[in-house]
Amino acid sequence: MATKLGLDAKRAFNNHSGLGVYSRGVIEAVEKSISTENIVLFTPKKKIWNSSLTTAINPIGALWRSFFIYFDLKKYAIDVYHGLAGELPFLLPNKLKTVVTIHDLLFLKFPEDYPWIDRFIYNFKARYACKKANLIITISEVTKSDIISHYRIAPNKIKVIPVAAPTAPIAQTNRLHDKNYILCISSFLGRKNQALLLEAYLKIVDEVAYDLIFIGSGPEKKMVKMLAAASLHSHRIHFISDISDNEKFNYLHHCLFSVYPSKGEGFGIPILESFLANKAILLSDTPIHREVAGDAAYYFQNNSAMDLSDKLLYVHSANKAIHIEQGKLRLEKFAEEKSNYELTEIYFSLMGRAPRI
Repeated sequence: MATKLGLDAKRAFNNHSGLGVYSRGVIEAVEKSISTENIVLFTPKKKIWNSSLTTAINPIGALWRSFFIYFDLKKYAIDVYHGLAGELPFLLPNKLKTVVTIHDLLFLKFPEDYPWIDRFIYNFKARYACKKANLIITISEVTKSDIISHYRIAPNKIKVIPVAAPTAPIAQTNRLHDKNYILCISSFLGRKNQALLLEAYLKIVDEVAYDLIFIGSGPEKKMVKMLAAASLHSHRIHFISDISDNEKFNYLHHCLFSVYPSKGEGFGIPILESFLANKAILLSDTPIHREVAGDAAYYFQNNSAMDLSDKLLYVHSANKAIHIEQGKLRLEKFAEEKSNYELTEIYFSLMGRAPRI
């Protein structure tokens, strides 16, 4: 009998960015490696994405995902279940093998970005999942170290499989902004540091001939927009949200370079997107950014508006060709085929079988 794989697909069907991007990427990769009749997706609803794979839907929502999914896992005879979004059900069939992806522990590292109740729930679920899972997948060595430190998990129980870089070429279309600009693609949270980027840009705005564009949404956006509106250069600062991936990549293709000032991440998909678009990127100097980008990016001193201002001037005038070429090479480290094989190997190893590609 073939191994049946179940995947938590809530985020894939309902989230545009972050966990949604990761979940869709895993599902599409696995679909290329395992017979589709042996894959079942589990979600409380479908909103933004469709899949031809067998899908179990239950509108009960959180109660179903945490407890009553037990009956659907039995119904579909699932052998291996992968929690793609940092959690596992609390009620599971006895013989079921489980994998969980822990993307980050940012709710512990940046508690100011999360209400206390969210921190409590995320921590409770992540701790349980790490203890319960047969294997933990994480997307960076930084997060692996965090899991070991915070939850006292044995290192050999954790496998690092980085996010797979997109491989399809992104078509360039007509410019959506008629002036030169630099670009920051990120959700608006305190740790994402858009306010720092705005402060740094305003220090040198009279010395540069480019605008600043933010793409994203989130709780800190209103505050950053108010800061921009209060400046004498608000007409050069633009905020964009609710756009398609094609429009987002259009902005990326036509920017002078991109900036990602975040104080901490679980990975940093915008880095790979910049490399794919053949754009240089300026990053805050943090361990995770170094892990993902290596020498292919420019860096500024983390959380320093003065150093960021200096680097905005430097990158603007620099010959960025070498960094762009290094970015292309860096993408090879995150090849989809490698992640695809490693995931498939994990699923079948849990069943004591060789991968069936």
